[in-house]
Amino acid sequence: MWDTMKTGRLGNASPAKISVLLTADEAVRFEAYCEKRGHKKSTLIARLIREHLDREQFAMQAELFCGERATGKGP
Repeated sequence: MWDTMKTGRLGNASPAKISVLLTADEAVRFEAYCEKRGHKKSTLIARLIREHLDREQFAMQAELFCGERATGKGP
């Protein structure tokens, strides 16, 4: 899982927190959908984001050299 808030790289650190802004009508509609289908809102949003990124075939590449940047300058 990508976690820039904790590690800044690919890893299994705790999840990053994001906020989603919806209009009042969209929020009511989304909440009703989740309640009717038995989804937790945050879980559904996370799944929708993952599915969208997968459909777009967007993947992050882990850093090749830990601690080094693209400039090639090391410690």
